[in-house]
Amino acid sequence: MIKSNLYSKTLLKPQIPYVVNKFIYEYDLSKANISSLRQQNIIDDELYQKLYSADRMYRQVYVGNMIRDDKEIGKLIKKGIIEAKKQFFDINNIEDWEILSIKNDAIFVIGRQMNGSISQFYNFRLANTYTIFMQLVDLELYYYDRFGPDGQLDINIDIKGINDDLLPLHENGIMQIIVDTCIDIQRNTARESISKLSKLYMDYINRRLPLEYYREFDYNSKYTVVSRFSVFKFDYITKDHLPYIDINRNLSIIRSLLWIMTNLYNEEQSRLM
Repeated sequence: MIKSNLYSKTLLKPQIPYVVNKFIYEYDLSKANISSLRQQNIIDDELYQKLYSADRMYRQVYVGNMIRDDKEIGKLIKKGIIEAKKQFFDINNIEDWEILSIKNDAIFVIGRQMNGSISQFYNFRLANTYTIFMQLVDLELYYYDRFGPDGQLDINIDIKGINDDLLPLHENGIMQIIVDTCIDIQRNTARESISKLSKLYMDYINRRLPLEYYREFDYNSKYTVVSRFSVFKFDYITKDHLPYIDINRNLSIIRSLLWIMTNLYNEEQSRLM
């Protein structure tokens, strides 16, 4: 077994296009900034306890002011986070293939739960559990669902690359396609999903879907309207704009979904042979 040294990465993007029907565990270093400072004895226990008990905004502002006054503090925090991740990797004997992605002090692990108790001040908590990951153009999608006690399907979906505040704008549009595809992956066959996506694809390119489907699924989440002389970004549009909408952004998302489902279908057929 070759242990991983990916802990040194501040940002590690996924190296695979999708993971389906496998558990993906997100571990976050609890209160990373002050834990790092306390572990290195940069702050004493009294200040650590004060900041630990404070609300997140107060803690962030306080540490931000420390960094403003002494740039070395920021470097020491980064150093401490890397050391915490190294210990997390060592204690759990993590190999490269088990790591899906890293977002500074957050580690996304495929396949098994980890021991997050590292030291007195370093503790990685299990923040989220997912069963699907998909790379959709420049976005990362993490998804999990389960039936609640009331029989309703509870969905947890996280999109890296779009502000969470913008996601409600897409609920009746491209997000519905994505969620339906994830549900199909876990509960139906790839063939069924491909059939649905293919019909949606044709309806989309022929501009037969509701306007919400044409809001661009990106960090701006606006509509792009192309005129003869210029390009405009709008928060809202009417049906009169429909012939002039640039549909390429969301078309690339739908194509990514179709590509993934086609691969899953081929994998299903290989297992049957």
